[in-house]
Amino acid sequence: MRGHVAIVASGFRIAAWLVGAPSLAATIGLTVSVFLLGQAAAPDNSQPLDLKTYGVAGLISNGAWGVAKVFGFLAGLGEWIAAGLAVVSLLATLAAVLLYFTGRGIGRHATWARIFGLLILSASLLVALGGLSHTSPLAALFPGLLLGASIYGLWVLLWRFA
Repeated sequence: MRGHVAIVASGFRIAAWLVGAPSLAATIGLTVSVFLLGQAAAPDNSQPLDLKTYGVAGLISNGAWGVAKVFGFLAGLGEWIAAGLAVVSLLATLAAVLLYFTGRGIGRHATWARIFGLLILSASLLVALGGLSHTSPLAALFPGLLLGASIYGLWVLLWRFA
């Protein structure tokens, strides 16, 4: 494997590990959270107590009943949010797998990997240009590095790959 192609292939594999490992951990943690939030206690469907009959005890019981309803709603909302975030982190994990296999394919001079690599680098070039246009000059280091890496990767895959 020649030098420039090896650098780009290694870059794809390193990016895959940098994205994939945390997103896989997040997917596992959020999936566990969804199951734990889904196994919350069953909601209390009893009617509020009559205040004339039970007095202060009925007032305290009705207050606790209302607080339990609020917490039950918040648990359900948290379950939906955690499920959505688990799906997003699973998609990030799958994208990292695509990055890894693209890097392996580039290292082996596969045409499909070159096409995927060109698409991924073109998208990252657009992201870097958008980041440079919306950040201050002091905070432009990361988009600038991404821009340089994208241009280098495109140069390698277009002209040096063959």
